[in-house]
Amino acid sequence: MSDQTLYFIQSEFAKTNEILNQLEQMANPNDSIVLFADAVLFAQDQRLVAYPHLYILKQDAELNPMPIPSHIQPLNYDGLASLALHFTRCISLK
Repeated sequence: MSDQTLYFIQSEFAKTNEILNQLEQMANPNDSIVLFADAVLFAQDQRLVAYPHLYILKQDAELNPMPIPSHIQPLNYDGLASLALHFTRCISLK
Protein backbone atom coordinates (compact mmCIF):
# COMPACT_ATOMS: atom_id res chain seq x y z
CA MET A 1 0.00 0.00 0.00
CA SER A 2 1.14 3.49 -0.80
CA ASP A 3 1.32 6.25 1.78
CA GLN A 4 0.44 8.69 -1.00
CA THR A 5 -3.09 9.84 -1.81
CA LEU A 6 -5.30 8.90 -4.73
CA TYR A 7 -7.50 11.80 -5.85
CA PHE A 8 -10.67 11.27 -7.86
CA ILE A 9 -11.65 14.47 -9.68
CA GLN A 10 -15.35 14.01 -10.45
CA SER A 11 -16.58 17.58 -10.67
CA GLU A 12 -19.06 19.18 -13.02
CA PHE A 13 -17.49 21.33 -15.71
CA ALA A 14 -18.46 24.60 -13.97
CA LYS A 15 -16.79 23.50 -10.71
CA THR A 16 -13.63 21.89 -12.09
CA ASN A 17 -11.53 25.07 -12.18
CA GLU A 18 -12.20 25.59 -8.46
CA ILE A 19 -11.49 21.92 -7.75
CA LEU A 20 -8.12 22.13 -9.54
CA ASN A 21 -7.26 25.16 -7.39
CA GLN A 22 -8.09 23.11 -4.28
CA LEU A 23 -6.03 20.21 -5.60
CA GLU A 24 -2.97 22.45 -5.91
CA GLN A 25 -3.30 23.25 -2.19
CA MET A 26 -3.78 19.62 -1.11
CA ALA A 27 -1.82 17.30 -3.39
CA ASN A 28 1.88 16.69 -3.72
CA PRO A 29 3.62 15.64 -6.95
CA ASN A 30 3.85 11.99 -5.86
CA ASP A 31 0.09 11.64 -5.44
CA SER A 32 -2.06 10.04 -8.12
CA ILE A 33 -5.01 11.74 -9.80
CA VAL A 34 -7.83 10.27 -11.87
CA LEU A 35 -10.04 12.54 -14.00
CA PHE A 36 -13.66 11.47 -14.46
CA ALA A 37 -16.64 12.74 -16.46
CA ASP A 38 -16.60 16.52 -17.16
CA ALA A 39 -13.21 16.90 -15.46
CA VAL A 40 -11.59 15.23 -18.50
CA LEU A 41 -12.27 18.46 -20.39
CA PHE A 42 -9.48 19.98 -18.25
CA ALA A 43 -6.91 17.34 -19.29
CA GLN A 44 -4.79 20.02 -20.99
CA ASP A 45 -4.80 22.30 -17.93
CA GLN A 46 -1.27 23.39 -16.99
CA ARG A 47 -1.93 22.83 -13.28
CA LEU A 48 -2.00 19.08 -13.94
CA VAL A 49 1.45 18.93 -15.57
CA ALA A 50 3.08 18.84 -12.13
CA TYR A 51 1.57 15.40 -11.43
CA PRO A 52 3.35 12.50 -13.14
CA HIS A 53 0.75 9.99 -11.89
CA LEU A 54 -2.24 11.29 -13.81
CA TYR A 55 -4.94 9.02 -15.22
CA ILE A 56 -8.14 9.26 -17.20
CA LEU A 57 -10.83 6.65 -17.79
CA LYS A 58 -10.77 5.52 -21.41
CA GLN A 59 -14.57 5.79 -21.59
CA ASP A 60 -14.50 9.39 -20.34
CA ALA A 61 -11.64 10.39 -22.65
CA GLU A 62 -14.14 10.31 -25.50
CA LEU A 63 -15.83 13.38 -23.98
CA ASN A 64 -12.77 15.51 -24.69
CA PRO A 65 -12.65 16.90 -28.24
CA MET A 66 -8.91 17.62 -27.83
CA PRO A 67 -6.25 14.88 -27.89
CA ILE A 68 -5.38 13.62 -24.43
CA PRO A 69 -1.83 14.74 -23.48
CA SER A 70 0.77 11.99 -23.57
CA HIS A 71 1.59 12.38 -19.86
CA ILE A 72 -1.93 11.18 -18.95
CA GLN A 73 -2.31 7.42 -18.73
CA PRO A 74 -5.62 5.92 -19.88
CA LEU A 75 -7.31 3.38 -17.61
CA ASN A 76 -10.15 0.93 -18.08
CA TYR A 77 -12.30 -0.02 -15.08
CA ASP A 78 -10.11 -3.01 -14.21
CA GLY A 79 -7.05 -0.75 -14.22
CA LEU A 80 -8.84 1.74 -11.98
CA ALA A 81 -9.70 -0.98 -9.48
CA SER A 82 -6.10 -2.22 -9.48
CA LEU A 83 -4.78 1.31 -8.99
CA ALA A 84 -7.13 1.98 -6.08
CA LEU A 85 -5.93 -1.14 -4.25
CA HIS A 86 -2.47 0.44 -3.89
CA PHE A 87 -3.74 3.30 -1.72
CA THR A 88 -4.92 3.55 1.86
CA ARG A 89 -6.11 7.14 1.34
CA CYS A 90 -8.51 8.20 -1.41
CA ILE A 91 -10.13 11.63 -1.74
CA SER A 92 -12.99 12.42 -4.10
CA LEU A 93 -13.33 16.04 -5.17
CA LYS A 94 -16.69 16.95 -6.69
